[in-house]
Amino acid sequence: MPTEAPRSAVLCQYRSVPVGTASTASSVPLAAAVAVTTGRDDLARELAALPSLADHPGPASCTEMGGPLVPYLLGLDYAEGRVWVAASAEPNRCSGASNGRFETRRYAGGLMKAVADSNG
Repeated sequence: MPTEAPRSAVLCQYRSVPVGTASTASSVPLAAAVAVTTGRDDLARELAALPSLADHPGPASCTEMGGPLVPYLLGLDYAEGRVWVAASAEPNRCSGASNGRFETRRYAGGLMKAVADSNG
């Protein structure tokens, strides 16, 4: 993940599904898409600081609480191109984040929810 602030960003929030429900991105309808205008600098730094799965392997310890899982997809635009990051907000705080090349077990759903709340 680049550490500099993106030129622009968009956050897609999908409809919530119950935790533990098997779903794919194509099966969950889009609930909202917002231009990220507030906090892009902090967002890029926080995402870049997440530890990679390669550096911190091993199982994550999680509770089994039920509740809503809200999938997010964040697009960050840089001079070199767009970087996509997928993460979910959920009550167990166990879902990590990935962009296809980088993966972390560290919970990033709260960060995505905060971006949605401050820009929506």
